[in-house]
Amino acid sequence: MKLLRQAGVVLLIGLAFPNLALTTRNARKEYQSAIPMSSEEIKVANECISLTGSMNSPWFQGLERTETESGVSFHRSKILVSNFPEVLAVEIWAKPHVCNSWKPRLNEQIVSLVESLSFECFSKHGLEFKPIKIISIARQRFAKANEWLFLVQIRTAEIPLDDHIVFTVHGTSTDENILGRFSGQL
Repeated sequence: MKLLRQAGVVLLIGLAFPNLALTTRNARKEYQSAIPMSSEEIKVANECISLTGSMNSPWFQGLERTETESGVSFHRSKILVSNFPEVLAVEIWAKPHVCNSWKPRLNEQIVSLVESLSFECFSKHGLEFKPIKIISIARQRFAKANEWLFLVQIRTAEIPLDDHIVFTVHGTSTDENILGRFSGQL
């Protein structure tokens, strides 16, 4: 009975002070080779394009993130790791559809827009944005699935692991208007 009461007290303290549990031990996360990114929906009239992305590299496999009271650190086999790999592959999937529905949409205007999408890439630390060089972009259309895949390679060797990788989406490479933005972080 005494043990049950002690467990109840611990539970009440945990519910009343949820951050207390986080500060008393290290929070660890181990990564696989693909890191999901945020998603974005671009709306043009009643047409929408859903964008999803992931950062992909075997380099992420076994990388550990540790959060402590003093900050975040990254290790692999107990060795401190500070920056992203030299080159990072990012998959961006685009799926056009009728807004507020997943009904596929393939009129000439939306196909033309998806075909012409262009991207800029930045690292973000706090409020500071720094451009990241895009090495290559390969596009592939999957007509039966009504999806496009953009395989983007970026140069990330000098980017700290605690920075965000941010993509801005434009209608064309000469279009200064930003249609959307999505990001990923470890």
